[in-house]
Amino acid sequence: MDAHIFKTIAIQALELVTHLCFPAIVFTISSRITLRDVLGELKRPVLLVKILLVGCVFVPLVTAGVLRLFNLPRIVAAIILVASIAPGDSFALLEVKDKKGRVTLAAVIMAWLCLAMPFTVPAWTKIFGQWFNLKLMVSPLEVFKTIAPLTLLPLFAGIFIRHFYPLLSQRLERIVAVFAKCSIAIAAVVGLLLSLKAFHHYTISAMGAIGIVVTCALVLGYYSGCGDRRDRISMALSASLGNFAVILLIAHLNYPHAHVAGAALAFILIRWLVIMFWYIVMRVRLRLKGEIFG
Repeated sequence: MDAHIFKTIAIQALELVTHLCFPAIVFTISSRITLRDVLGELKRPVLLVKILLVGCVFVPLVTAGVLRLFNLPRIVAAIILVASIAPGDSFALLEVKDKKGRVTLAAVIMAWLCLAMPFTVPAWTKIFGQWFNLKLMVSPLEVFKTIAPLTLLPLFAGIFIRHFYPLLSQRLERIVAVFAKCSIAIAAVVGLLLSLKAFHHYTISAMGAIGIVVTCALVLGYYSGCGDRRDRISMALSASLGNFAVILLIAHLNYPHAHVAGAALAFILIRWLVIMFWYIVMRVRLRLKGEIFG
């Protein structure tokens, strides 16, 4: 099979699987969250204000400042910038769960940030487009139409079905969980193949810039949380994980003939490695102190 045809088919398959994967992940995790848990998190509005400021104001500004210090390929710079202005990724729930954070808080934060994105993302794309001479434009409606079916609808559906129809919720959760695991596996394999082909975009300088940006986002999120480490982890991961669907949306709208999926996946892989590095560092430090976490 011709390499170009294979790449096109692979990208289309990946986009289809990921578009089904995101809501499946959100529904599976939200099916285990009670309405009482959500209302409990809403009693801490200070945390929501902090994550809004960190994720939608401070992280984009820090990212812009860091990128001013590096001479990066335009596609890499655009991906990093868009990721910084679109917190509220579905995979944040999985990461928080895996890294022993508070999943309920992460779910509330994800919904909160996704509701804010139709207002903040278009504003930042205009600003960054001027600052970095990039074509980055998107409308509030386009952002909402992209993220709502992937995050908000499955989140609210999972919580409310759990509340009103608990037996149905358990059955649906088991079925959707199997699909989510399969789709994650497929997306991981295809995504890895595509990202490896796009790694030539990422120079040592680009990887260094990503490392600094992700580290700053983690630190800002972690120290904006309260004293509870589980909350801090949830805040840190929520602030550092940009929405993959929004990255693809803005790329398709502004550069319809460019193939950015592979480069975006390569960025996500590098970002994940940075997050894993700091998570391992935290676990080692806790172990040296004689503390057990998780």
